[in-house]
Amino acid sequence: MSEFQSLDRAIRVLFAFSRERSRLSAEQIASVADLPLGSVYRYINALVAHGLLERDQQKREYRLGYRLLYFHHVVNNSDTLESASETPMRELAEQTDETIQLTLIRGDRGIAIKSIESSANVRVAPPLGKFMPLYAGANYKAILAFRPAAEQDRVFAGELQRLAPGTILDVDELKEDLQKIRENGYAFSSEEMHQGAWGVAAPIKAGSGEAIASLGVSGPLFRMTDDHLSTCIRLVRDYAQRISDRLRYVDWSDPSI
Repeated sequence: MSEFQSLDRAIRVLFAFSRERSRLSAEQIASVADLPLGSVYRYINALVAHGLLERDQQKREYRLGYRLLYFHHVVNNSDTLESASETPMRELAEQTDETIQLTLIRGDRGIAIKSIESSANVRVAPPLGKFMPLYAGANYKAILAFRPAAEQDRVFAGELQRLAPGTILDVDELKEDLQKIRENGYAFSSEEMHQGAWGVAAPIKAGSGEAIASLGVSGPLFRMTDDHLSTCIRLVRDYAQRISDRLRYVDWSDPSI
């Protein structure tokens, strides 16, 4: 087996863990990662030795190791966008008591890289680190609306799949929606990505005026009153603009950003 294959399998072991699967046995890891159990034990032992996994001897289970926090620290210190958004996101969460997301564009897709969940018992909690299409959901449309026409055309030319009851699948209707987003400076969605959820988001722009990320607020439909929605729209536009102003002179060609 090549070194690349071994590395790929070790990464698959780590990716077997999630919020819902925080503790796993070796057998469960093998099942989720679709790897032979004998190989999984070898990778587990190496990852434990480096502090990337921790072993619970009594329960014969494993969990992600605290050594991974080192990488989180490195990312936070090198990621200008995440650093610049930290205070605005916290203040926005305090003022709206809804879930706040920071979403970044990567190619023709978007990825939520940071969130602060609402303290309410019923809340929306979109997954982090998962690539999603740019045509659905306020967080993603707020980015797409302020991208070059060629990039938008690539999205329109692809397969538009229904993700929730409100997903817009008609290209002409989607283009009209993006035009409205550009005019208003924010995006709104209702059950486009998650059933029973609404969202508003505003673009975070580079100096060129193109969106490189978005700041969003989302919550359950039963809490979406006119006054609450108006407040969220006003605040998310204000805080997204503050982040954009702070990052105006950052070189967005730097892939570490």
